[in-house]
Parts: sequence; structure tokens; C-alpha cells
Amino acid sequence: MDAARHRPKRSLLALLTAIAGFWLLGIGAQTVGGSAALIPIDGPIGPATSSFVKRSLEEAREQGDAFVVLTIDTPGGLDTAMREIVQAILASDLPVVGYVSPGGARAASAGTFILYASHVAAMAPATNLGAATPVQIGGSGAAPAPRDADAGEGGNGDQTDRSEKAEPGSALERKA
Repeated sequence: MDAARHRPKRSLLALLTAIAGFWLLGIGAQTVGGSAALIPIDGPIGPATSSFVKRSLEEAREQGDAFVVLTIDTPGGLDTAMREIVQAILASDLPVVGYVSPGGARAASAGTFILYASHVAAMAPATNLGAATPVQIGGSGAAPAPRDADAGEGGNGDQTDRSEKAEPGSALERKA
């Protein structure tokens, strides 16, 4: 992993500090200052990522950091790991800034929900987010059937969304 890739520029850190400061002032904080913990989420979301983020949030709180910046570049990952990260963010005593970076990065699938759970969400230029359907490993073992283009959900014949991912309680799961 390239260390320079995760080191924010001073202007970026100043911007994120200002954003978090305004957010803190909006909820009645008395003072804004201190340092920010930088937690990189780079690669697929799994149990190791979840453990790292939860541990890092706790360390930031113990060290007295003013807020946390999650730098996000992920194609997504496991539903359970994503849920653990989201719960840790929502339970955090510190404000969490989700920042999709560097340019060209993405917060896809599980990364989208992690960004949504953050108290402040920001994106670097030329980044993207989307394809927000985390999946579970396992299941019935049967491959999902292609979606009927006439069955709704846009009816445009695009089978990339639900034919590749099954949601609990979805029509695809009931057919299997």
C-alpha cells in the first residue's frame, strides 16, 4: 500500500476540519479543535476491515481526537461487516467524516452505506458512489434467474442489478 496515497493534503485536512467544525457547532459543541484520526478503508469490506475500523474508532476516542476521517475506496463487500461498521459509526462519540478519495476512488455497494452512515459525507473530484446492494455469502446455492424485463423495475431489460445480487425477501430469493 502506498503511504502517500492515504496522506491527505493540508488543504484537504483544513477543509474537512472546517466541515466537522461547522457540524459540531451546529449540534452545540463548546469548542472545536484538536486532531483528527485518519482511518483508510481501501479494498473489499470484510471481517478484518470491520475489526480495524471499530478498533480505530475506539483508539481515536481514547486519544482525544476531535473527529475521525474515513477515507473510502472500496468496491463493496460483505453485508455483516458493513453493518458492523455502520453500527460503530452511529454509536461513535466522535463525529465521523466519510471521504471518498483519492480521485478515481469509489464507495460502491457496502461503501455507499458506510458513507451514508457518516456524520459528514464528502467526495473528492472524479470519485463515485453507488451500486448499493451488499450481499451475503451462502444462501440457497441456486443462481438467480434473469429478471423479466416486463416485470417492472424500469422494464428496460438491464439485468445487472438484481440478477447478480439477491436481497432477502426479494422475488429472486422466493423463486430459488
